[in-house]
Amino acid sequence: ARGKGTIRATSGGVPDSVEVTVEPVVGSVVVFPATTTLAVGATAQVLAYARPPANNGNLEVTLRWSTTNPAVAVVDSGRVRGVGPGTTEVVVAAGSRTERFTVEVVRPYTLTRIALPGETDGRAHAVNSTGVVVGQATVGRRTEAWRWQNGTVTSLGEGRALDVNDAGVVVGGSGPEAVMWKDGAKTVLYSTVGGFTWAEGINSRGDVVGGWIGTSGCGPGGRCPGRAWIHSDGAVRLIVAEGTNSAANAISDAGTVVGSDGSDVRQTVYSFVYRDGALTQLPGQDGRIVARDVNERGEIVGGGAYSPAVRWASPQAGPTPLPAVSLVEGPSAAHAVNEAGDVVGTSAFRGAIWRGGKGVDLNYLFVDPEWTLESALDINDRGQIVGYGKHRTTGATGALLLTPPAP
Repeated sequence: ARGKGTIRATSGGVPDSVEVTVEPVVGSVVVFPATTTLAVGATAQVLAYARPPANNGNLEVTLRWSTTNPAVAVVDSGRVRGVGPGTTEVVVAAGSRTERFTVEVVRPYTLTRIALPGETDGRAHAVNSTGVVVGQATVGRRTEAWRWQNGTVTSLGEGRALDVNDAGVVVGGSGPEAVMWKDGAKTVLYSTVGGFTWAEGINSRGDVVGGWIGTSGCGPGGRCPGRAWIHSDGAVRLIVAEGTNSAANAISDAGTVVGSDGSDVRQTVYSFVYRDGALTQLPGQDGRIVARDVNERGEIVGGGAYSPAVRWASPQAGPTPLPAVSLVEGPSAAHAVNEAGDVVGTSAFRGAIWRGGKGVDLNYLFVDPEWTLESALDINDRGQIVGYGKHRTTGATGALLLTPPAP
């Protein structure tokens, strides 16, 4: 029977004893690694269970942990720590049964906190190919747009900076106005009354796309009048003239625009592609997916509160759900895709990257005692990632930049 006992023996008046532990028969060992990619110095907890031969329930038995290459990673009570670059197997044993999985250990990203003086909240929205980052911060009662380059952050004035092209031109929103910041000057691109207008994306030619949400005439479930628009050659054209919560979210250098029309709150949102004056709905939708970014190869990514993160290989292909990143269930969305096809976004309220057919929680790719990355909003062709996270002590939200290790 299960338990502990002592066997005693005596010979010639000399006694000795040994303690024996009897454990149930183990049929299998099941492991659930939080990640299979880990930075040097980072740690990740692995969940593991021993199950009886009938596979009904879990057994309370001793688990034995080891790695096949301690120079790459070590493990203690299921907590794996990256030691050096390479791959190794983590082995879990119970009774006569074992299970194992492979962990890749990589050099860590560098995390940079970007903050305006006196801010209480900050978010980084976009990064261009030269490493210029733009975002927004709450300073007092104002929301200020900012631009960061080479360690210096500059306020652009009231508003939100949402995108920046490779020429350093910044676009965003300020109340009822969609605006552009260029060479130190602010220009209003599009303005309407009775709502909020913003510029969401800009390409290398200076074409800008965005949206407008009305504050009157709203229906139940957050359904408000909306328009999606494009500013090109000095003029604004409406992509969606009379929609619901409509917006154009991104534009490629080739002029492909992606966006959405409808209310995500009511699960009736549909994503579109706009090119050369033609508006078409993306295929394979179920009324829940928001198209958020497009690269020059025509790859489109998106997702929403009620759908998984998805990728369209082209405007003609149906959406493919991206692999799960976390053991914890929660909303996921893909926010950006670069020219290599690397996708970043959010999964279960943590920043995520999808690359090479698998997804990884970005928090396992850097080492920092203060910050947890909650959402990744953009990635450039150098692999730099921006978004926002939460301070583990104060709970404050801050703008974060992740820079990959040099090749």
